[in-house]
Amino acid sequence: MNKLLAGWLIQKRWGLAFISFVLLAFLAIGCKDLYLESSYRIFFDQNDPFLEAFDQIEDTYSREDNLIFVIAPESQQVFSQQTLALVLALTEKSWLLPYSHRVDSITNYQHTTVDGDELFVGDLIEDLEALSVEQMLVRRQIAIEEPEILHKLVSEKTDVTAVYVQLQFPDKGGANEQEVEEIVLASRQLRDELLELFPESKIYLTGNSVITNAFQESAFSDGQTLIPLMFVVVSLLMAYLLGSIPAAFISMVIVGCSVLFAMGAGGWLGFAINQVNVSAPTIILTLAVCDCVHLLSTYLQRLASGDEKVNAMRVSLEQNIKPIFITSFTTAIGFFSVNFSDSPPLRELGTLVGLGVIAAWFFTMALLPALALRWVTKAQPRVLKSQMLSSWACSVVLNHPKKLFWTALPIILLLLGFIQSNELNDDTIAYFDKGVSVRDATDFTEQHLTGVHSLVYSLDSGADNGINQPEFLRKVEAFSEWLRTQPHVAHVATYTDTLKRLNRTLHSGEQQWYRLPVSAQLASQYQLLYEMSLPYGLDLNNQISFDRSALKINISLRGLKSQGMVAFERKAANWLENNAPELATTGSSISIIFAHLGQNNIRSMVEGSVISLFLISICLIFALGSLRYGIIATIPNIAPAAIAFGIWGLLVQEINMAASIIFSVSLGIVVDDTVHFLSKYIHATKALGLNAEQSITYSFDAVGGALITTSVVLSLGFFVLALSSFAINSILGLMVGMTIIIAILFDFFILPVVLLMVKQS
Repeated sequence: MNKLLAGWLIQKRWGLAFISFVLLAFLAIGCKDLYLESSYRIFFDQNDPFLEAFDQIEDTYSREDNLIFVIAPESQQVFSQQTLALVLALTEKSWLLPYSHRVDSITNYQHTTVDGDELFVGDLIEDLEALSVEQMLVRRQIAIEEPEILHKLVSEKTDVTAVYVQLQFPDKGGANEQEVEEIVLASRQLRDELLELFPESKIYLTGNSVITNAFQESAFSDGQTLIPLMFVVVSLLMAYLLGSIPAAFISMVIVGCSVLFAMGAGGWLGFAINQVNVSAPTIILTLAVCDCVHLLSTYLQRLASGDEKVNAMRVSLEQNIKPIFITSFTTAIGFFSVNFSDSPPLRELGTLVGLGVIAAWFFTMALLPALALRWVTKAQPRVLKSQMLSSWACSVVLNHPKKLFWTALPIILLLLGFIQSNELNDDTIAYFDKGVSVRDATDFTEQHLTGVHSLVYSLDSGADNGINQPEFLRKVEAFSEWLRTQPHVAHVATYTDTLKRLNRTLHSGEQQWYRLPVSAQLASQYQLLYEMSLPYGLDLNNQISFDRSALKINISLRGLKSQGMVAFERKAANWLENNAPELATTGSSISIIFAHLGQNNIRSMVEGSVISLFLISICLIFALGSLRYGIIATIPNIAPAAIAFGIWGLLVQEINMAASIIFSVSLGIVVDDTVHFLSKYIHATKALGLNAEQSITYSFDAVGGALITTSVVLSLGFFVLALSSFAINSILGLMVGMTIIIAILFDFFILPVVLLMVKQS
């Protein structure tokens, strides 16, 4: 069968090449429909229940789209003429930013005073130049005593302050990439403009919109740097390892066709480019090379031994058609199984790479023979270092099989024991490397001012204008005070603080009146009086619903990652269930929906990995024609990923969402080594009648060098992906690259020993 197919592929090579280019041209048209999309919302399905809960809160109150200027004066004192002048200027100019809807700072904080029966509401800092030192100190004291300000707009030491800009985009569903880029660019220009006027301060820029833009910049940066870098690395590596520049060039043509095929198909499928699937070309490039290496290595070896080129290609195809098909098919299964993920970008990554792997197989069979027979017509005899390493490994295995096995076994078991040390802890900020401006700004904010992660509760009174009912307010107040006693809570923003402040102000500022009004009528009067006195843009709609039936509590959390966020949310929900069951609800925020996504994704991908393993195992059993060898083949395919997780648990302990797909992805990749080695071993034992030791030697001689070459290319390819500044991509690259290295060691030093032991038994 292989001989007939090999002969047909050579005979029809130019027709197949023509079909390849026509198919490629058709699919490449889809590339024009690709576009960049990098909002945090792309990580979730539209019907995600946690996202729907978050959207419901945003529809009830003002949206959470914002950017935050964090100011750190060198004097470490916010309440100085120079720093407050900067805050005043920044507050005023922030109203003019695109899509600016509300601006909050210590200077325009609406401070309340009373004169007789008249309530006065005005900016905390007015007529700055006229303020005396004593007046400045009074305002500083007000700031650090007001829970509405402290740990949100100003730090306890008053050495850091913030200006919050709430944004309102035209589309209620959120901003598009152009709008986010526009506001971030404008805010950076404003920051730079003010730093020229106030060089004695530092201004950090963070907030939801800045983080969203960082996702977009990360995708763009990876696309601009990693893909070209990978092309250069693989091209040079192929030229060196194959010993033929034309062969390396042909390999890169096949790789380029495979990438174009997959990305064009993505355009036809309506995919958008995002910070996760932008790594697909790099992964496809790495995987597509492997098919070329196996076919060209045998072809070049035959040419070097004096064989005629057509016959050399025929022999190479005969030997490699079956293993290349098996490895391509199983690799595609591994990546397509990522579609079990709960996150659309990960599903798209799996689909694109799966299509790219299929394309690489097709172009290797249909296009490469024509190109190679046209451009690679001779090869010089040479002993490759990869072949020398393969021969050395063979001698070690045959001379010391038991010593190898009993030395490796306890090490493997020890590393597997560290798997349980890994903890899934997604952190959207930690997705970015330190040194990325948004990461540094957000880390500084959390360390010196307030928590960067939030949790929002919408508490419903059950009736229009019910938020001022005394019983409802008492329960809201009790919940707020309980929250403030919890570790990791940096700030709690609640409507009850506003009512207590108004009650105190209207009782001559006496602290004993800092408590809730005694009646619903009095609370409603306070609310109406206060809202009528507020300037435009600083109303209470960010705290209370339009019909006054519900209010929002916004909690700022610091020092928590995904598991801590989920645990805190459950703890708060339990408090409500036990102390105010009629108000019981779940908290929501961008941070908490990411936390749930990471944990749910693990559960979904366990199912996907099991199905992937089952399908790949069935493929191996049928392809190798033996239940026994099919079962043996699963060992070196499962073990490398498990060992990699053990090493990660020993050295790092924390993994993010990328970990959920690593097993499925690596399972499909590392099967390449096992299939090629075992297929040659079975051929030697059955067709050539060799014993176990001779068959192992034959396998090392036939494919050992090629396996080392493909493993080097694959691991380097994924290690290049590890250079990404986006943690999901970098951890995926690092762990899969490590798994590939472990896999080649396993296939060279453990698999042959297992084969010897099975043969002896």
